[in-house]
Amino acid sequence: MAIKEYLIKNDCICGGNLKNNIKLDKQPLINVFKRFKTKKFPTIISQCSRCYLIQLKYSIKDKLIFPKDYSYLSGDSKEKIEDYKDLISKISFKYKQKKK
Repeated sequence: MAIKEYLIKNDCICGGNLKNNIKLDKQPLINVFKRFKTKKFPTIISQCSRCYLIQLKYSIKDKLIFPKDYSYLSGDSKEKIEDYKDLISKISFKYKQKKK
């Protein structure tokens, strides 16, 4: 199966035009630590001219980036969970919702 990148022509939020800002060297897929040559993909960081969202100019299917044996989960460590709880407390304190 050929792995292909897909060009993103418009911003994924508002549909605005993307400007190429930073062109990096081509990069291999995440967590590919093979000794033999692997396919590399264009890495261009773009910004929407309308809403200023920063995003990548090229996309690769999620199932190729995160295969079934991909080990990272956002909530898989106590430290990360505690960091999120702390962040939520700070945000809640700063922006208390008005009682209805």
